[in-house]
Amino acid sequence: MAAAYTWAAANTRGVYARWSMRILFWLLLIVVVWAVLSARSRAKPSGSARPTPSRAVPMVACAYCQLHVPQNEAVDAGGRWYCCEEHKRLGAGR
Repeated sequence: MAAAYTWAAANTRGVYARWSMRILFWLLLIVVVWAVLSARSRAKPSGSARPTPSRAVPMVACAYCQLHVPQNEAVDAGGRWYCCEEHKRLGAGR
């Protein structure tokens, strides 16, 4: 009789072990699928978040300090470019 009781107890533990493994498998599968889908949605750039590229503006070096500034922001003095009015004034004395 003790052998039958031991067999039944062992069999019950086996059933619980199989069910717990199934539950762990499905939980792990759900977590992996969720992680993949959330990573994929974060990787896609949204169309409105990206600024539209503007036309490239040529860069020019300041004749006084050699700082490169966009040409449309630089100060022109007879073919020489300056980063600001002060450097234009200081560069004219050279």
